[in-house]
Amino acid sequence: MFVVIEGLDGAGKTTQVNRLRDALKDRFSVKIEKEPTDQLIGIIIQGLLRSRNVKNDLFLQLLFMADRAYHKDDIEALRKDNLVIMDRYFYSTIAYGYSKGMSYEWLVNANSVFPKPDICIILDVAPKEALRRLNKEGSQDYFERLDTLNKVKSAFDMIINDRDRFPEVIAIDGNKSADEVTKDIINIIYKHINK
Repeated sequence: MFVVIEGLDGAGKTTQVNRLRDALKDRFSVKIEKEPTDQLIGIIIQGLLRSRNVKNDLFLQLLFMADRAYHKDDIEALRKDNLVIMDRYFYSTIAYGYSKGMSYEWLVNANSVFPKPDICIILDVAPKEALRRLNKEGSQDYFERLDTLNKVKSAFDMIINDRDRFPEVIAIDGNKSADEVTKDIINIIYKHINK
């Protein structure tokens, strides 16, 4: 299986990915992946985001897609024998690109070349709550501002409601406790397996 965990910066994606690995590793061979990757293009992206000096949003989103294209074969190979849990995927490219004024339709079409996961879970968190968590962590990158997060939330809502193109997407309440969110995600994964 291939499961993606998505949401705003501060939604708790990385926390949930790690909790899922720990909860499921006795039953499944679990592999954790993330975007941007730790490979060459991903490292460039991480540096740009930390510097908050992105001069061209099209360039940034194309870098994300290049990183994903480079990583695609690894994911396809891993998912054959493992439960792959991914921290971010092309849904973030759509949402964050849209937040910077790029066309939703263009972003959806440009990312349609990438394989879809079996399940994409979007942790639905209010932007103010996400920012509160980020400020608590002391991290602020290019996208971590309230006006940007509000636009990103709007784009994730568009993806959630775009059932024809994204039937694999399931939104869950990310404002709940970490334990409750983990339980919700595990229930979704087992329901999919039982199908």
